[in-house]
Amino acid sequence: MLFLSCIYVYFCLAFQENPYLIIFYNFLFYSASALALANASAAALNAFPLMAGTSSAIIGMVQIGSGLLGSSLASVLPTSPLILGTVLGALSLLSVLAGILVRGKEPNL
Repeated sequence: MLFLSCIYVYFCLAFQENPYLIIFYNFLFYSASALALANASAAALNAFPLMAGTSSAIIGMVQIGSGLLGSSLASVLPTSPLILGTVLGALSLLSVLAGILVRGKEPNL
């Protein structure tokens, strides 16, 4: 997804606000995001089988919270597709960094 965000920002800079490219790359980004999110949710629920309800609630909280953060950040910045691509890229980078921090840590039950 980080790669798609970089492509999105490049095309926003190269082809000044072509609406078809914006729609196409948003489709690609959100499609990749949906595939990654389903696998991440399954992995989180698999890590805590005895606390699946709590895990599911935390997953939902993180999803809603990151949506709040991204939309708040995008709303205070000037409106342009470049800003949207930059915010999506920054949030993708944060998710990659979070994945690196928790990778390989076994849960203590």
